[in-house]
Amino acid sequence: MSNLGYDLSNPDDSINNSKETRLSTQYLLAKRYRIIREIGTGGFSKTYLAQDLGSVEHSRCLIKQLQTQFSGKAAWQESVKR
Repeated sequence: MSNLGYDLSNPDDSINNSKETRLSTQYLLAKRYRIIREIGTGGFSKTYLAQDLGSVEHSRCLIKQLQTQFSGKAAWQESVKR
């Protein structure tokens, strides 16, 4: 199992800028979110069902992974405007 200190609030702190990365089952993101399974893929992102280990109930949540062409700082700033 991987343990990655990935900052979801920082667009420059990407998992892998050189190629697409598929988050695998049981992957631990930001030392908090355990990936359960991939739900779907669209033109903008991949969506995963995850478990929030930082919440009291360990509730389920969705994780969106931006496609490489949308993961840069300019794309991040543009999406925040919307």
